[in-house]
Amino acid sequence: MIVKHIKSDTPPTLPLWPDAAHELGIGRSTAYELVRTNQFPIRVLRLGKKILVSRADLNRYLGIDPDHAA
Repeated sequence: MIVKHIKSDTPPTLPLWPDAAHELGIGRSTAYELVRTNQFPIRVLRLGKKILVSRADLNRYLGIDPDHAA
């Protein structure tokens, strides 16, 4: 079995605001409106009142290869 280790300084999810929205270059109201209308370009995870975005999904959407990021 192959086990990949996740770096402890890189959390697997980001909060929608401010992190994910900032990376996408959109404001808070726009981000929440896109989530509310199911038009946010990345799958979101809702945990109670928290809305999270997968870091891997965000990187993929932005075309960032995490293995070659600086």
